[in-house]
Amino acid sequence: MKKKILIVEDEKINALYLKKLLESLDFEVLQSVNNGRGAVEAALGGAPDLILMDIMLEGDMDGIDASIEIHKQSDVPIIFISAFSDESLVERAMDASPYGYIIKPFEKRNLATVLTLALHKYHLEKSLTESFLKLKSILNGALHAIAKAVEVRDPYTAGHQKRVGELSKAIAQTMGLSEDMVETIYVAGTIHDIGKISVPAEILSKPTRLSEAEYMLIKGHPLTGYEILREIELPSIVSEVVYQHHERIDGSGYPKNLHGGHIHLESKIVAVSDVVESMSSHRPYRPALGLEKAIEEIISNRNVIYDPEVVDACVSLLREREFSFAW
Repeated sequence: MKKKILIVEDEKINALYLKKLLESLDFEVLQSVNNGRGAVEAALGGAPDLILMDIMLEGDMDGIDASIEIHKQSDVPIIFISAFSDESLVERAMDASPYGYIIKPFEKRNLATVLTLALHKYHLEKSLTESFLKLKSILNGALHAIAKAVEVRDPYTAGHQKRVGELSKAIAQTMGLSEDMVETIYVAGTIHDIGKISVPAEILSKPTRLSEAEYMLIKGHPLTGYEILREIELPSIVSEVVYQHHERIDGSGYPKNLHGGHIHLESKIVAVSDVVESMSSHRPYRPALGLEKAIEEIISNRNVIYDPEVVDACVSLLREREFSFAW
């Protein structure tokens, strides 16, 4: 099937010449437009395989601005064409992430090479992205399956990890953290108790106070989780968060009694989410204490055992009802 090309060129003679060249190279020309806004409309409505975009266009939107606008809604590859090659123009054009740059006048062989390379690069990138997303989905599925295995052994905390992950994600977004950090925090939150798979089920669901020996077994779950996850191809910060989610900024936490500066921000976020969700939920040894009690807990220990920025973001979310748990 012929690849479909959209031509954006404000000089009619150049557009016709370019159309003939493309057709001689066995491409299909969808249409030619001569201005930026027309380019955006044609690109989003005509589904071209590639766009040849003149930089200097009629109207209030040049080719660079049009390309940026198109890429807000489509990943179609764009090649810039121009009679100018000054450095400042090229630098500005790079902001639009073009797949090539051709200087007028056109040469058939050069045009064919640039088009072929651009389409090859686009399909390679798309294939790699799809493969990455598929692998990521498989890995997330495996992690959630393990998390479910933990919760099956402890029915009283069914859904706990998922809810901690959701609140952690919301806190991270409220704090303005990067998308990568938000994703990491969400993943770590949804599997933070994975180490409890090594704790006997009768201890996890015990309706009375734990003995010292039983409590020591429970306290070992962050290390177990860390050891499980460090064997998996995940960013190392995920296992670190699982290891640190019971640490407290005054050094009173476990397993390493770390102080504030030695605890990852991601861990501090999951720690607060964990406390809020746990206090709000029913446990075998006590009824649910309620969301307001949980909020009181983190406020009263703000800057004592919980990070103040994390507490403020969490309280804001819960008090302003921008977040609620899905029970």
